[in-house]
Amino acid sequence: MGDKMRGKMYNKVENRFTREFRLFFTFLQVFGIEIPNHSSQTKTMEVRGRKLISSFNPYPRYVLIVIFFLASINGIIWIIVLPKELKKAVQTFLTLLKVFFSALIFKKRRAIAQITEDLRKMLNALRPQFNFRMEKWMCAVYFIFIQILFATWNIMYGFVALRRSEISEEFFKEMGFPSHLPFFCSLILVISEFCFSFITKFIILLFVIYYSLVCRVIRLLFGRILDLLRLQIFIQEHENLLDNYEKITKSMIKVDKALCFPTFVAITASMIELFWTGYRLAFRKYITNKYVVGHVCTLNFNLTFQLLIMISASMTNEMAKKAKDTLQCMKFRIPPDLRKTKLKEVCTKESDLTLWKIYVVDRSLLITSFGTLLTYGILIGTLGEES
Repeated sequence: MGDKMRGKMYNKVENRFTREFRLFFTFLQVFGIEIPNHSSQTKTMEVRGRKLISSFNPYPRYVLIVIFFLASINGIIWIIVLPKELKKAVQTFLTLLKVFFSALIFKKRRAIAQITEDLRKMLNALRPQFNFRMEKWMCAVYFIFIQILFATWNIMYGFVALRRSEISEEFFKEMGFPSHLPFFCSLILVISEFCFSFITKFIILLFVIYYSLVCRVIRLLFGRILDLLRLQIFIQEHENLLDNYEKITKSMIKVDKALCFPTFVAITASMIELFWTGYRLAFRKYITNKYVVGHVCTLNFNLTFQLLIMISASMTNEMAKKAKDTLQCMKFRIPPDLRKTKLKEVCTKESDLTLWKIYVVDRSLLITSFGTLLTYGILIGTLGEES
């Protein structure tokens, strides 16, 4: 009776935990990125809400394409208007990079849904102990914090938009547009740029939260394996333990295969914005005081994006290595036939989270990345002062 009650309570908590992933999918659907549902369990849940979203699902995708196209055109126009302005070239490159990132998320949507379903099944099988309420509140607090930064940035962007609209209007007049078109064209470009900035920041935020949640689940699963290894389990349970370890390892490999490149692009975009925003804050003669708050907001949410990805991935890699080392140290508790076959097979697989298969994410990457930003900032700042 107690086991049944415990199973029901765990299933309830597990369902609530995976609902956080479904919330991620719902937000992406609102922005036109539809992620297929691989879970048989969720097919009977929230049917009415999913029908409402699916009824207008193609339209956000078309709107998203139009906004991304107009934002790219806007960036190219600014390069034409101010060809010697490095700021505009950097912003245009970041615009194209964020468009590419959104396209990557759309391309990987099936793999993301499959990863979520695999992790849900393993959570249900291993039943690790975790505090769902704390996990939920931590994600909620971070989400609200970023939304406050977004709102502050939007207010600051309003001051910049007026001047940008005037410059764009002058450009269209010089291009020979009819007298009534330059104002509307410049207004459309400014609105599209504003929508583009909000949408791409929101998509990156969702990806960062999703990636950190995936890493958290993998750490919970490896932690459960470590707990089972410390217990005196029966000989026949060793094979089941190795099977579960292999499933976790395969899921981690699948996560890295699907998300290593989007993670690399997100980190690259965050580091470029960190560098450029920090440089402009350090040399305030290039900006007016009323823009400082907006730059501080940009600095904060890009810094948190980078830290959350790197810390989550590095902790997950450390937990995977710890589980693997513990398994190898306790190999003499495993029957000889399993030791020579199953154990050897699962321990030879590499399951590190990487950045585009180039660099395994570890703690040293944090120091390296910030050291790189500081070094190039000092170098370019010195050259800028001399020129």
